[in-house]
Amino acid sequence: MENQANFNSIIRTVHSISTTTFTPQVDSYYESQNGMLHYEVEVPGVRRGHIRVVLGYSPLLRHKSITMWGVSIAPQWPNASLLLSQGDTLGSVPVPRPLVGAGLSSGQSHQPSPNPTIVPSTVVPIVGTIDRPLQRMMEQVHGEFYRLLNVPAKTQVSDINVILAYSVLSIRIKCDEPLTANEIQATQEIIEVH
Repeated sequence: MENQANFNSIIRTVHSISTTTFTPQVDSYYESQNGMLHYEVEVPGVRRGHIRVVLGYSPLLRHKSITMWGVSIAPQWPNASLLLSQGDTLGSVPVPRPLVGAGLSSGQSHQPSPNPTIVPSTVVPIVGTIDRPLQRMMEQVHGEFYRLLNVPAKTQVSDINVILAYSVLSIRIKCDEPLTANEIQATQEIIEVH
């Protein structure tokens, strides 16, 4: 209960500083050898105490999903040091690492998509001394984030493993056997476009 109160306090504080809400980027793949569905969610700078992962039913779509909700705190925000220390169980800021995608061996880097989303960087000059000029570049998105991920209908909490490391939230879900091509075709119906 104390963790939930702490999380709510952090959310309220971030709302008072920033109105930014963003959707984290996700890579997903299925491993047929062990029946695991993998979600790799990019959450730069997020601490364990700053994120909630919940398995439940979508009220509108009425199917099971994983809801992720949390905050990424920018280091230059007021009270950032206080916010970064609350709920932190790692003790230090995770160091970013390159993502290793499905089918890539370690050491090979993840290839960007052909049509990447362009996010303009912002360089904010800060007045410094002549011998020590300062500048700050902000490319990462900070603020509140939210993401809904689909899961198989029979998924239980015991089927899910969640790890936050190196600014990536890794979610592993044990799945039943996927439908065969014939079973998929039998469930499809064409909808007429008017």
